[in-house]
Amino acid sequence: MEIKTTILLVNKMSLSTLKSYKMKITKKILFPTDFSIVAENAFIYALSLGEQIKAEIQIVHIVPIFESGEAENIQVHPFMKTANQHLEICKLEEFKKEQERLEQLVSILHKEHIHLKFSFLKGEFLDVIADLIECQYVDMVVMGTSGANTIDEKLFGSNTMNIITNTEIPVMVIPSKAKFTSISNYCMAVMLEPEEIFTIRQIANYLSLLELPMSCVNIVSSPQMLLIAERKRQEWMQNVNYSNVTVDIIINNDVSKGLLGYARDNEIDLLGILHRNLPITKRLFSINHSKLFLKQSQTALLIYNI
Repeated sequence: MEIKTTILLVNKMSLSTLKSYKMKITKKILFPTDFSIVAENAFIYALSLGEQIKAEIQIVHIVPIFESGEAENIQVHPFMKTANQHLEICKLEEFKKEQERLEQLVSILHKEHIHLKFSFLKGEFLDVIADLIECQYVDMVVMGTSGANTIDEKLFGSNTMNIITNTEIPVMVIPSKAKFTSISNYCMAVMLEPEEIFTIRQIANYLSLLELPMSCVNIVSSPQMLLIAERKRQEWMQNVNYSNVTVDIIINNDVSKGLLGYARDNEIDLLGILHRNLPITKRLFSINHSKLFLKQSQTALLIYNI
């Protein structure tokens, strides 16, 4: 699908400064916004992450207007054309105001050194996101939930599972109750399986460079499963082989409640989920469980596809 950009606004830089800056930038964060307070809260997380991993942030608003070819254009009712034009004009004005608000927030937080790019795009939400990820070499998506245009429903239903399953980049999700303090207390939900080792080692190595610990938590349903998990933990930790990694095993027959309680009790800033069609992922991110989990969670989530 061809993405047509109606407006593209970037921070003002001299050409030499921009070239020098882009040589240093190796990562990109995609931040879709629906102009809501929840989205602005998520933007604070995106800024902090962008600063931490030295990434530029691509801020995008997507309007559900579809471009038609000449043959299709003949069949479109004039009323629909007028309605689409009116919607586009209104949303563009909102977008410009949102850009001003976000730039003010950047100034208040003293994050002017982070490079921002604003895009106003038309099309189907999930298709545009997928194209941006592929064409712009995006490294991570950051989004808020419970936004004004129900982005959470678009993101956290079956379509979300399709995005997570078919893309290799992490998706950071900021529930409406999450309040930013820092991103320093990181936890990964694990099942102590060999397939997790590679990703865990990558994250542990990055956190060790920042001199940050990495806690992992395994939720089991019974004391019998606890005994099995404890045996698996020893070999799993030997294979991970990073001194900053610890593993806690918690008994709870409800994975969502177990993770929520652990994150709350341990003041976790960011909870990582390894997605590979295992029971923990299905229980957390099926349509029914995801809505309940996100309504109750006060912790940002980072979903990895392995």
